[in-house]
Amino acid sequence: MRYRSIEKIFALIVLLSSGVYIYNVRVMSRRCNAGILRCNFALWLKEKTLFYERIQRSHADVMSLDATVATAAGTTAGTTRAGTTAGTTRAGTTRAGTTARAAGTRARAAGMRAGGSLPWDPDLREDEKLAAKEWLLARKKYNISFDKDDDYFRESNALADNCSASLRRVVGRKPLLQRVFDFNVPVLLRKGHFSPEEFDRLSKYRTPYGWKGMNMSDVEDAVDMLSHPECREMFTHRLQDGGGGGGGGRDAEKCVRCAVVGNGGILNGSMMGEEIDSHDYVFRVNGAITAGFERDVGNRTSFYFFSTNTMKNSMRAYRKFGFVHPPWSKETRYVFVPCGHQDYYMVTAAFRRALVNKGPDKKDKPWKYFGSDDVDRKFKMLHPDFLRYLKNNFLPSTRLQSKFKDIYRPSTGGIALLTALHTCDQVSAYGFITSTYKHFPDHYYDQKQKLVFYANHDLNFERILWKMLRKSQVMTLFQGKPPKKF
Repeated sequence: MRYRSIEKIFALIVLLSSGVYIYNVRVMSRRCNAGILRCNFALWLKEKTLFYERIQRSHADVMSLDATVATAAGTTAGTTRAGTTAGTTRAGTTRAGTTARAAGTRARAAGMRAGGSLPWDPDLREDEKLAAKEWLLARKKYNISFDKDDDYFRESNALADNCSASLRRVVGRKPLLQRVFDFNVPVLLRKGHFSPEEFDRLSKYRTPYGWKGMNMSDVEDAVDMLSHPECREMFTHRLQDGGGGGGGGRDAEKCVRCAVVGNGGILNGSMMGEEIDSHDYVFRVNGAITAGFERDVGNRTSFYFFSTNTMKNSMRAYRKFGFVHPPWSKETRYVFVPCGHQDYYMVTAAFRRALVNKGPDKKDKPWKYFGSDDVDRKFKMLHPDFLRYLKNNFLPSTRLQSKFKDIYRPSTGGIALLTALHTCDQVSAYGFITSTYKHFPDHYYDQKQKLVFYANHDLNFERILWKMLRKSQVMTLFQGKPPKKF
């Protein structure tokens, strides 16, 4: 009788969800037709359909996650109070205890089906637990397990851990984060990573996750250019021979503090510029405008992250705000996110001080964007395996199960932030999406444009990830002033 009641309740939930779903479709359609809301209706409808199809599975996942949290928190107390071993039922065991153990069994079974038991730490704070639960639930909804793709080149990347407050120590204390982070996947591509065997392996994956469709000699030419010690290491102070740039000469035993600056409107009026510039290194991306906004965003740029396409798009879109070329300074190093073949052609031409010799940027002049000095040492390129690992472990998305699967990738800002989390000891993020994004413009230098969600990124999923990492004390995230209506 009890099970029939549960079935009726769940059927009612599904029915109500269906009604809300149909209503939302009609309302969204009306708004789109009226031109009120900027949206990709086909994408929205596809995602809602996927969600509706999985409502039963998601419902079971929530129950499993809740049961796992309850089991982790109550195992010790329950065992001591009952005086029994796990899984033993006595006459004095309450109905609640029996139900809890049954729920725990279902949770463990669900965890095994998902690729292993869920690694809850009983010492997690409640807010941290809820943030991790939200991110895990999003992953489970997308049906992607941690170990689905493990085809990565790995090398020992054990840095001297002399920073007592290093985020790596935080990761080492938390089972969930241990499963997500893999510090042995190389961050930067360098000479020595290329071989015919590696080319064959990575030719299975499209850019930016591999070299599918590329000519072997073009890849080899680009990788061979990345031979200078500064091209192979993120930070110059970790090089034995020192080197130029803003980080040279720093104590290698000191905590490396990094500021990663997104371009979000939350930074307008923030007065965070001095704090940002006080870090050892400052990461920026795409339309990184500092002139006129120094009080809010600072003026230093240690690393500029971009793809050839995003850089040129930013120059076209934000020229009216003063972005005519990427940041230029003695400190600045340029980090390619190789999203297309043209990035390999561009980096080869930049090193050779020559015109781009093929592709959509043929006859382009790299020195227009990066200057002509120190070209042998100021370029870096992210490894395709590292980018695929970031996508698989941190930011899988429902886009991967839609018609947009071939254009989806984490945002350039998201890639820069995750790169910092794999290379720095302490990371502070500014200008990234938070739950209050509707109260701020898209960019700090444009007070009119609202944030637009495009099909090639999943900014809402990134928001959930940043929240989880902040709650887990892996990084800090600028939250902005109390929001006002935008």
